[in-house]
Amino acid sequence: MNLSPNKNFCLIVNPHGGRKKGLHLLSEIQPIFDTAGIKLEVIVTEFAGHAREIAKQKDLVGYDGMIVIGGDGTMHEILNGLFTREDQQTIPIGLIPGGSGNSLIVDLELTDPVDAAKAIVDEHIRKFDVVEITTNGRTVYSFNIIGWGLVTDVGIRAEKWRWLGPARYTIVSLLKVLRGTQARSAQLILDGKEIADEFTFVMVCNTRYTGAMKIAPQAKLDDGLLDVIVLRHGASRLKLLSLFNRIYDGTHVEDPVVEYYTASQISLTSNQADPLNIDGELTGTTPFDIEVRPRAIEMFDRRKEKCQNRLVISGKGGQSVPLC
Repeated sequence: MNLSPNKNFCLIVNPHGGRKKGLHLLSEIQPIFDTAGIKLEVIVTEFAGHAREIAKQKDLVGYDGMIVIGGDGTMHEILNGLFTREDQQTIPIGLIPGGSGNSLIVDLELTDPVDAAKAIVDEHIRKFDVVEITTNGRTVYSFNIIGWGLVTDVGIRAEKWRWLGPARYTIVSLLKVLRGTQARSAQLILDGKEIADEFTFVMVCNTRYTGAMKIAPQAKLDDGLLDVIVLRHGASRLKLLSLFNRIYDGTHVEDPVVEYYTASQISLTSNQADPLNIDGELTGTTPFDIEVRPRAIEMFDRRKEKCQNRLVISGKGGQSVPLC
């Protein structure tokens, strides 16, 4: 079903995201909305945090949705702006891939900007989960990942190599593995079950993908659960390299050294205040508490919402859980 005429959208474009193609993408997709009779109010972000400020403060009355041209960082800002509004008003979000990391858009299978624009015009709206993280006495909202340990080490180093685009994560990860990984002691609690040990990393995932890496192949955006990938310390460099080669197709989770859990409430306490990687942003430290806000945000998607079951992996067994 196409959107009826006289629809109004606020479109936020990050001209500096990814390879700085945001304004070019706008010119590419503008005709699609013009043909559908949809009016766009275009706002170009001017500084880091501007998208968050717009999403938090803009009067949303009269708008049928918010379109974002950018990557994971811009989407992270939009999410945290919307969910900290004083009026608690939300609005459907349409995402056009324009960043160096487009994890959410890969999960939605809308990596082509034209396809993403058409999904908005066709008004396929679905509700997705939002992740609420409490860290350092404040609340941060996430749609993608919360990483701790090696995952954050890679993110910190990769910030200096942004000019390489998504490839920077691959290169830095390999360098880190070859130089040896750090053991971190922590207490991880998954829905009341405690795991205390030394870890290489823990990654909490709402999406299947992080960039091009299929980190959590069982993850669903709307099942009320988070997929937790755990790697305890002790795996050899050779083992880590073999896992890295399999991370792009998701088969790394089949290796016995990789533990895969699902949970809706998660906390982690480490022996020191370690930094976190939240949706690719280096923000917050341990300890942290996480809770899922099921189906708390509306987004435009190519598919109409439908019910299906998923296999939830939890240690040795699994259970079938309805998505809606």
